[in-house]
Amino acid sequence: MGLVGCSEEPDLSQPVNPPRKKEVTQPAETKTTETVQASQDLAFTYDSAGRRNPFKPLVDLAPKVEKEVEPTPGRVALLEPLQQYDTKQYKLVGVVAGGNGNYAMVESPDGKTYNFKVGTRIGRREGIVQRITATGVVVKEVIHYDSGRVEEVETTLSLNKPNE
Repeated sequence: MGLVGCSEEPDLSQPVNPPRKKEVTQPAETKTTETVQASQDLAFTYDSAGRRNPFKPLVDLAPKVEKEVEPTPGRVALLEPLQQYDTKQYKLVGVVAGGNGNYAMVESPDGKTYNFKVGTRIGRREGIVQRITATGVVVKEVIHYDSGRVEEVETTLSLNKPNE
């Protein structure tokens, strides 16, 4: 094997790739060691612990939807038969006016019929029968929302007209 090389020896006094010259401009005011130290002391880091998200609006403009709190399954099993369904799921079948007060008859979604009078508990919303008239039944119910708000409403069960 032989060595291959150049017959000329390279000039080592000159660099192969000379560096480009950078122009250095002097600022109007030269920094002293005191100003450099002061600028290093002013370095700031943001700690977000315990602070609100700056990208979240201060006021939430979206309407809040309250959900009605459903009774727990164990509680539903302990309720009376008229408390197993929502009040509006019952169909008012008839009203009987008597000497001891008015009575009403409803049919539940499962096809069973129940008789009741004023003061009877009905529905899943702690409803109590307030009035029984010749045309319907008025039930006062209490609605519990997940926000903690409680609202009392009156629900009316009406007799169907003969054509319906």
